[in-house]
Amino acid sequence: MIYEALSAEERIEPFKVLNNTSLLLFSVAVSIDSLAVGLSFYLERVHILVPAMIIGAITFAFTFVGVFLGKRIGRFIGKGTQILGGFVLIAIGIRIVLTHIL
Repeated sequence: MIYEALSAEERIEPFKVLNNTSLLLFSVAVSIDSLAVGLSFYLERVHILVPAMIIGAITFAFTFVGVFLGKRIGRFIGKGTQILGGFVLIAIGIRIVLTHIL
């Protein structure tokens, strides 16, 4: 993300990034994540209806707010936000590695 933000000189068109292959791979990744959560709920003997409704409502709310804010202010703070997002992902990765090492 950081490299793309610093090297991209022109606006990236969404249809070039979100092609069929990218969407398929993203769908598989989300499905694997959902499978892990579902399996965890089963192993913990959690009734699924209430958690599914809460997860769905929160996901909808954050997606709605993200799309709304992205459309309104994304063009003003696009590169800075992309760089910040890259650093956040690096920090998460470092935390995961350190957690497993220590």
